[in-house]
Amino acid sequence: MRKFLRSIGTSKAYIKVYQKARDRFCNLFISQIKDISALLDKDYIGAFNRFDLDKSNFELALNISLKSDYLLIPTEHHESIMICYLFEAMLNEKQRRAIFNSWAEKAEEDGKKGSILRAELKCREALQVLHLEGWQRALEVVKMAEESLDTVQKESKGQIGTAYEGKKEFHEAIEFYQEALELSKELKIPGMVNTALYNRNIANAYSWLREFEEAYQPAKNAYEIRKDILGKHPWTARSAFQMAEICRSLEDFDEAEEFYEEAWQIEKSLGQGNHSEVMVRIVQSYEANA
Repeated sequence: MRKFLRSIGTSKAYIKVYQKARDRFCNLFISQIKDISALLDKDYIGAFNRFDLDKSNFELALNISLKSDYLLIPTEHHESIMICYLFEAMLNEKQRRAIFNSWAEKAEEDGKKGSILRAELKCREALQVLHLEGWQRALEVVKMAEESLDTVQKESKGQIGTAYEGKKEFHEAIEFYQEALELSKELKIPGMVNTALYNRNIANAYSWLREFEEAYQPAKNAYEIRKDILGKHPWTARSAFQMAEICRSLEDFDEAEEFYEEAWQIEKSLGQGNHSEVMVRIVQSYEANA
């Protein structure tokens, strides 16, 4: 019997059934953890008793979660934090540290909800590390949380700038785009394409103000970053077109013609359905200057 069980344990059919059963088990108990955590403020003793009654299964589900490729906690931030409160009340320091660390690493560093959740989890991990490994290691973990919050701040400032630009309050938009750009430089984290976007947006805002000399350098920065990183890409074509329009407004017609040509050549190289939003304007401007 033991030999038979070992032999089927490696079959594809068994693995598929096992994975399906494992996922259902985890989802069931993680869902129950979510329900119990919602009781903490209303009935702490009741929540404790419910968790303690099935603690071994909850711990097994959490251990499986630590080894899985996806985050088995709710997407809603307040629900995730209530689960953290539950773990802090019900699990020991080593368990809490392992869970907070694993979930923080799996949280998406997107400059939005994912980054906020990662920062929160890293802060909670740091509290466990402080007792287990001392303040120096805890400080390292806290700095990881700080980096995530800085990423959120950078993305937020860029979005605020976009909102001001939509209101045609271009001076305010430039101010926030500049702050987002400076934060990107200070953080020295991956995301040069975002740096190009902030430069392009700054150039756009200056162009709306008809301050083309101010628009030139950020537009060129965006173009060069996109050309270097993305190569022949719709965003690169768009930046080349932006450069052409700014150069024409500055009456540098030779350079404008070169950038119209560049934008057109990029558009021609792109596949169907993969063109920039300004393709029609690029074609019209290229033909007008040909």
